[in-house]
Amino acid sequence: MSWLGFFAGIGIFLIAMQTLEQALQRLSGKGMRNLLQRTTHSPVGSVLSGGFSTAILQSSSMVGLMVLAMVGSGLLPLYNAIGMMLGANLGTTMTGWLVTILGFKLSLSVASIPLMGLGGLVMVSNTGHGRRKAAGQLAFALGLLLFGLDVMKDSVAVLSERFDPGMFADAPLWLLLVIGCVFAAIIQSSSATMLITLNALSHDVISLPMAAAIIVGADLGTTSTLLLGGMTGTANKKRVAMAHLVFNVFTAVLAYALLLPFLPDLLAWFGMSDPLYSLVFFHSLFNLIGVLVMMPLLKPLARRLEQWFVHVAEPTCAFLADVPARWDPIGQVAALRQFQILFQRVLSSIESRLYPPPQRALTEPSWPVDVQSTRAKAQVAQQGCAEMTQFLVAASTANHHSEGPLQLLHGVRALQYALQALEDLQDEQEHMEGVTTALLKGELEQRLEQELSVLEALAQSARQMPPAADWRATLERLDGQIAQRHDAFVVRQYQFGADNTITVTDMTVVIGFSKALEQLLRHLLKGCRDWCELQSLSVNEDGSTASSS
Repeated sequence: MSWLGFFAGIGIFLIAMQTLEQALQRLSGKGMRNLLQRTTHSPVGSVLSGGFSTAILQSSSMVGLMVLAMVGSGLLPLYNAIGMMLGANLGTTMTGWLVTILGFKLSLSVASIPLMGLGGLVMVSNTGHGRRKAAGQLAFALGLLLFGLDVMKDSVAVLSERFDPGMFADAPLWLLLVIGCVFAAIIQSSSATMLITLNALSHDVISLPMAAAIIVGADLGTTSTLLLGGMTGTANKKRVAMAHLVFNVFTAVLAYALLLPFLPDLLAWFGMSDPLYSLVFFHSLFNLIGVLVMMPLLKPLARRLEQWFVHVAEPTCAFLADVPARWDPIGQVAALRQFQILFQRVLSSIESRLYPPPQRALTEPSWPVDVQSTRAKAQVAQQGCAEMTQFLVAASTANHHSEGPLQLLHGVRALQYALQALEDLQDEQEHMEGVTTALLKGELEQRLEQELSVLEALAQSARQMPPAADWRATLERLDGQIAQRHDAFVVRQYQFGADNTITVTDMTVVIGFSKALEQLLRHLLKGCRDWCELQSLSVNEDGSTASSS
């Protein structure tokens, strides 16, 4: 029965940590993202923000996703992203301190049932996914975590009476390191490994040096998460995963070869006598030393990693390649940045196909290195729309059809319609090959020249994130100008027809061209409007949007 309680305690602890992570993400999602953006402008700030956010969110995986999103969107240089991952490693050591203090020293298990009950009541009495429900979820998760700790402590206490720790007396420490590494890699949780080790240590199942070796291995085993995710990811994802591995290998060697042999003297020097506190102190110490040693090497390491991963195929939607399809703060910032690039690519395709060289270079978006021709760029823009649509549909489903991804999806569809209107416009140009009068050719050139100002204004809007304060007035003014110019063009063509200056057939062709141009520009305005509107809204806890005012 004790073994059953032991494994039940592990399961309860893992689900409690997952629930706690979700609650903290909802309570601090956007604020945490803004904090990371403000504090990651230097290597020191990156390390500190990575450690702080991991200690708060209790999830280095969540921080890792934030790091990947900000690197992909250009908000964070690679070496600062590596700094954040170093800080995240240090932040995960906070779990050991919390488990030791709350679960072993203060014996707060008596509060587990009231916390679960209170949290459950708050959760069921608040519909949706708002802050109150997240607070209830947080209380429930804390109670569940304490309950899981209590179940494990009781089961290990029974096991320790039947277990002879002498069987491990001759086991080499390197073997325990390997066991900790493999176990953490399998369960994908260094926190659970720390919990199990603390339980065993508290009941004298293992000695302190043996526990320390297991924890060193557990830190190394957690690198498997990013390594597995980075194998098929983008270049930046591979670089961050490799940096995480390099750091953890370095700290493992440091802890095992230089600190572990002198562990008793080291703890005595720091005045540590309690075995549980000694273990979590050792865990924090070797990670802190590793951070201090590696911090001056961040930029050289980043440069070397950029040299290693250069021949990696670039996906069409690079900002979304490393982000789960969820409308959380990570998915939102990645999707908005990806839409910005997509909008610029659509503008560039329109410019290159409607205006002959020398072009005005309204916008200079980033293109995959193997994309050069005008037709290939249009195909990339169309593929980008398809990939963004797939991401946003999945994000909307994952977030209970919240408003945010659906609104941006309308913007993506507007860009698809604009690309289709471009094809229609080129069909109209082919029909105009029979137009030979200098008057009509001049009219068509003037019509295109008139709307160039709209494209220039949209290109300016696409470079601003967040949008300018007067974006609504700007887009309404452009919309009015487009309608007025088309109407004036149609009236002028009717006048030419009435004067027999042009034929009815030619008049129909050029009016159709003007109408197709008007539709194209209106679709672009619609896409820009949805994008700007979404940026001007604040993200609620449930992933929906509400006006920031």
